Amino acid sequence: DRLVWVGDMHPETTTIQAVFGYDESVPKSLDFVRDETPLPGWMNGFPAYSMWWIIIQYDWFMHTGDLNYLKTQKKYLIGLYELLSSEIDENGKDITPEVRFIDWPSYQNIPVVDAGLQALHVLATEKLKKIFNILEEMDMVNQCEEDLKKLKAYKSDYKDSKQAAALLVMAGLEDPQKVNEQLLQVGDAKGMSTFMGYYILTARAMAGDI
Repeated sequence: DRLVWVGDMHPETTTIQAVFGYDESVPKSLDFVRDETPLPGWMNGFPAYSMWWIIIQYDWFMHTGDLNYLKTQKKYLIGLYELLSSEIDENGKDITPEVRFIDWPSYQNIPVVDAGLQALHVLATEKLKKIFNILEEMDMVNQCEEDLKKLKAYKSDYKDSKQAAALLVMAGLEDPQKVNEQLLQVGDAKGMSTFMGYYILTARAMAGDI
């Protein structure tokens, strides 16, 4: 469909970085979807995909060290952070609007989607904090710290979802060994999805399992 699907982009760009190194398709795609999504819009209609865009921006900078490119994203990153920050309730829960989405197997499983989005919101805010520190936007760093305190205080229920559990482990919201023993390593590949397989394996690696 020649669209830039940002959620799919993260495993794609991670692979590109590992196998090929720099490729101009990455910044071109990041810029294209940014320009096609004026704020307060959500990339591809999914708040989660705007969070993935932030994560990719940080990972791409860490891979390339291209500070000049990162600086071109500053205005949008600040606006996107302010939008995300407004979508945290008084209990610290992510309340980003529809379409609330992690992957297709978990679609419409509300508790699982809530847990996954809570984790993604933490991951994106942590990446933003690091980006703003690099860009010397210290007021934004402090605001990210406050949001992280609220987000991490909220306890999510991942049910029996390996996808949501893995994201919570990666966000530091669940214990890797406990989650791996109780869920991730159970049934081998059962419960894994194509999109989220990388993150499930990452969480298992964090538990020292693979």
